[in-house]
Amino acid sequence: MLKSPKKKVDTRIAVYDFETTQETEMNPGILEHQVAFVSLRWTCTNCEDHGTDPACEICTSKNSPLNRTKSWSWYNCDDPLTDFVYFVLTEFEPKHETILWAHNGGRFDSHFVMQILYRMKLQPQLVMTGLKIYDISVKMKGHSQLHFRDSYLVLQTPLESLKKTFNLDVEEKMFFPYLFCRRENMHNNSLVLPPLEDYIPSSMKLEKHAKFMVFYFV
Repeated sequence: MLKSPKKKVDTRIAVYDFETTQETEMNPGILEHQVAFVSLRWTCTNCEDHGTDPACEICTSKNSPLNRTKSWSWYNCDDPLTDFVYFVLTEFEPKHETILWAHNGGRFDSHFVMQILYRMKLQPQLVMTGLKIYDISVKMKGHSQLHFRDSYLVLQTPLESLKKTFNLDVEEKMFFPYLFCRRENMHNNSLVLPPLEDYIPSSMKLEKHAKFMVFYFV
């Protein structure tokens, strides 16, 4: 006798990204990364299969029913990281799990998330090898089960290469002035690019460095 196929369970899918500042010196020559900006976007398997439903129960958040994107930064709040973690912990209904993906998150973003969860006195379940985190699972009573995962495990290519690899109709990933990302610059509306050294060009490979020089000077 053939077993009946399992009923599909829809899941909430989110992608997030952190930008950090390096303005606090922990020890001589060692700078601490602090999250200055968080971007979040979400959908669900049902909307992906059948088209976006503005009234989708899975995608609707408690306080932002019409939005599926949200961001936090030092421009509008004191602690973007904590506000982001609290939002995803409390905004979504409990019937559907939420999988949150960050590219290379297992080596970077997930570590910030884990710190906040412990600070909130929650007890996340971790799947990790050494310092690489594969999955953080956590749930607050009455809200969605969350899984923070690393998209590099399924898309093993840098973000800047995804457009070419998958022939995506999206903008190129631009160069980012990491050292310009400081609290004092959050309200800086400069019409010129930040100083060249803020992009840390010395860390770039030759091909990327050549592209950067064209971007910066042409």
